[in-house]
Amino acid sequence: MDDAEYEYLFHQGTLYDAYNYMGCVLRGDRATFRVFAPSASRVTLTGDFNGWLEEDLVRKTAGGIWEISRNAVKKGDEYKFVVYSAQGRQYKSDPFAKQTNTRQYTNSIVSDHRFEWTDGAYLSRRARKDIFACPMNIYEAHIGSWKQGFGYRAFADEICSYLLEMGYTHLELMGISEYPLDDSWGYQVTGYFSPTRRYGDNADFAYLVNKLHSCDIGIILDWVPGHFPRNAEGLFRFDGTELYEKSGYMGEHREWGTCCFDYARNEVRSFLISSALMWLKEYHVDGLRVDAVASMIYLDYGRTEWVPNEYGGKENLSAVAFLKQFNYAVHTYAKGAFTVAEESTDWQHVTGTDNGGLGFDFKWNMGWMHDTLEYLGTDSLYRKYKHDKMTFSLTYAFCEHYILPISHDEVVYGKKSLISKAVGGYADKFGAAKAYLAMMYAHPGKKLLFMGSEIAQFDEWDFRGQTEWHLLDYPSHADFKEYVKKLNNIYCKYKPFFADDSWNGFRWKAVDDRDRNIFVVERMYNGESIIVAVNFSPVEYCGYEIDVDRRNYKPLLTQCTFGHVGYVTKENKLSLDMGGYAVIILRSPKERKK
Repeated sequence: MDDAEYEYLFHQGTLYDAYNYMGCVLRGDRATFRVFAPSASRVTLTGDFNGWLEEDLVRKTAGGIWEISRNAVKKGDEYKFVVYSAQGRQYKSDPFAKQTNTRQYTNSIVSDHRFEWTDGAYLSRRARKDIFACPMNIYEAHIGSWKQGFGYRAFADEICSYLLEMGYTHLELMGISEYPLDDSWGYQVTGYFSPTRRYGDNADFAYLVNKLHSCDIGIILDWVPGHFPRNAEGLFRFDGTELYEKSGYMGEHREWGTCCFDYARNEVRSFLISSALMWLKEYHVDGLRVDAVASMIYLDYGRTEWVPNEYGGKENLSAVAFLKQFNYAVHTYAKGAFTVAEESTDWQHVTGTDNGGLGFDFKWNMGWMHDTLEYLGTDSLYRKYKHDKMTFSLTYAFCEHYILPISHDEVVYGKKSLISKAVGGYADKFGAAKAYLAMMYAHPGKKLLFMGSEIAQFDEWDFRGQTEWHLLDYPSHADFKEYVKKLNNIYCKYKPFFADDSWNGFRWKAVDDRDRNIFVVERMYNGESIIVAVNFSPVEYCGYEIDVDRRNYKPLLTQCTFGHVGYVTKENKLSLDMGGYAVIILRSPKERKK
């Protein structure tokens, strides 16, 4: 495309590779710098290449794009724009910078996306894959605290081995887009096109993705189009006016101290969707999890005063339109990539495009998560009063394509780690946590588990520390890790667990046994049957019978904390010996016709 086409599409809100035109575009040692600042009276460029003197940009379009080209620019040079407006003179980072200094050092850095990729075969397979019919077992991690001191490359080499050992199909990373404050974990973004330099440069991040793909492991990034911080060097009042943010109090998330994007502005849509597609196309990322979708689609989210939409409702119509456009662009221009919504309300049709759907591929099932964790945190003597917390989610399990998330948000700020949420003594905690995970894997939906949960880490996650790997020196923790590994491998191997898009694949065998805290589920696919029986109490129940329609069940996993565990097959019956916190997983393959 020529310049006029780029500029037209940018102002129309449909330029989906704006990073190839805006910001710094380097060709050889000559670079062209462009910035969108329609209300600025003057814009200058300053950096390493001109001794940090100011060079004037020329206002190129009536729509507000400023431009300058100059020689003697090289990769690694640092720079900033200086924006003059009615509000005075401000040093601003490049919104489209491909690399940005981190923390208090906010200069933009001349860079590109060059990397020798070797994942072509993986991407070809990905483009042909039906993600809904495949296992998706996600390990969520924070690079800086998985193991301290790791950069992208060292992390890549170790995490790939670990994920392969444990049976995970995808890695989801927190906080990769550049951000100034460590304590925000990457959710207050200033560099929407910049992999954070905390762990290396652009090529180092590309190495991580390429390494994961060489091991047939997908990568999901958390992406934050819902809000941005008020840092002076960032998007906030970029040209002296509310340019990227909505005007007035509707442009603020006062609860978070951040600004809300103006999704009605065409240039903002070009900016955000280009950011999404850059991660997917230039860095070969497999999926984006969109953070805090509820904060985007409701005008009254976190507000006591708000302005209704044109129909008098609380729906943010411009945000809804943006999300539909975003999902359309991803599925059109990044074949095989998928999107995930962190959406915590009962908004209808978050996934899919039918009936006005937002177009996401998956939605986090926050209702399942809150309900079942409440059950886990109830003493076994009183769990019968919370029995529905483990069963209610099946009433809507197939309304959307769900991921069941035990994420970082559930193991911080006094919420306790997964195993610490379970009540009772030491052994009870391990037994209840194992029972909980068995029910999670038996439930329809893809799976997500945050780092540390798989080794039964007792302490909450602390981004300043690291996963407590030393716990694996203790038998209970080492055994818990092996248990999670077995669950992962069973889930990924047997299709009844992951071909779960309708009631045809799920049947309750014991749903109302609240007095004994027992649940029994049957998962089915193409004539194959898997029984998952779980006892959520320390009491042993022997000879527990359920009706079945076959006799040839074989064990995939049996374990308990107290007493005995076992099973006997009878005519159209399974008799289960369920010790305290028993988990019994049995498989009957498709029966051959005689």
